[in-house]
Amino acid sequence: MPKDFPPKSTVWRYFDEWRHNGTLDTIHDLLRKKVRTQEKPHAAHHGERR
Repeated sequence: MPKDFPPKSTVWRYFDEWRHNGTLDTIHDLLRKKVRTQEKPHAAHHGERR
């Protein structure tokens, strides 16, 4: 773990909680949506289909 992170047990507790309560899925879904939104104009500009 990087030095500026809390103890490993704390990081794991948050990760485990977020995994079980859907927070990680929400974060991944939002990031995926953002990336896909940013890729659309690029694909259209280059004549690519996605």
